[in-house]
Amino acid sequence: SEERMRREIEKIPDGVYLGRTKVEDDGRSGESVIKCSVTVKGGDMSIAFESRPQVPAYINAYQGVTVSMAYLGALFFVDPDIPHNSGAFRPIEVDCGPQGTLTNAVRPAPCSESTSTVGENVRDAVCDALSRALPLKKPGGWARAAGLMVYGDDPYQKQPYVYFSMKSIMGGMGAVASLDGWSAVGPSSGSGAMTSEDNELFEIAYPIHVRRYELRPDSAGPGKTRGGFGAIYEIEPLEHEPTVTSWGEGFLYPYHVDSDATENAGFGDNKVRKFEIITSDKQLQVIPRNAVLSCKQGSVIRCWIPGGAGVGNPLERDPAAVLADVRNELIPADVARDVYGVALDPASGEIDHGKTIALRKEHNL
Repeated sequence: SEERMRREIEKIPDGVYLGRTKVEDDGRSGESVIKCSVTVKGGDMSIAFESRPQVPAYINAYQGVTVSMAYLGALFFVDPDIPHNSGAFRPIEVDCGPQGTLTNAVRPAPCSESTSTVGENVRDAVCDALSRALPLKKPGGWARAAGLMVYGDDPYQKQPYVYFSMKSIMGGMGAVASLDGWSAVGPSSGSGAMTSEDNELFEIAYPIHVRRYELRPDSAGPGKTRGGFGAIYEIEPLEHEPTVTSWGEGFLYPYHVDSDATENAGFGDNKVRKFEIITSDKQLQVIPRNAVLSCKQGSVIRCWIPGGAGVGNPLERDPAAVLADVRNELIPADVARDVYGVALDPASGEIDHGKTIALRKEHNL
């Protein structure tokens, strides 16, 4: 494994590559940035991080999280068949930064969310850096992780319960050059392996009714290969008033974008994460980031979960793949036209190839 990893690293041009990514406000400390430098020399790679001092919130990463997520970022750029063992990681040295910082926390810094935030941000910063060395292997950012917890007294079982909503976490995967992102698969820290509860069994175990669980249209980042779609998840607590807790990221930046564009990146309402409560009298209440609040009886909790980032120019996407997304109601026809440059005949719904060629030329000007 070590020999194979060194051969992969040797394919990367020697040099120092810089990356960065944003960390959203944890509710107490404000936004911040994680910076990363990746140095490649022959078959050796060293990764170093720079971050703010550790914070009085749950996002501090101890060395175990930072090192493992730095490894994960590097793995996106090498042969995926290399066995993941100690030999594979021996050629990669990780400097987590000064002790007492966000990426090298010391006790008693709280850390319960660190495998997502800032763990995923660490991975994004490494990918951002290595994408400058190997742009054709650049992966799109995965949906940033956030979730809801619902807890209260079960009116049927006559006992307290806690529901940690895995579905509220499961956003879209970032695309790679050869593959669209998978939809509703969870954060990059799970690498697509996260699973969630069966709706019917969940309703037997908890005093909660699942009203809706479906892919969220137009939530995927566009590209020659697009990101995976997020989801819409609605639940209704039954005959009681539970407490709801929200945590995590994706409310400002649904996924990482190139650091060159991060400062000015704007995301529409259809891309970012939103948590809401719809009361029985149809009043809409936004659940803020990092909040704890009560949910009145008869209310519905709705989660708008983001998708992943795309890779490449959307105007180079196969028009047939764009048409398939329109037919599956995953993107509207105006997005096909305005973002992907694909014109659809309003009568037949088929691709108008002449107008598509003209549209793409116009967009490329």
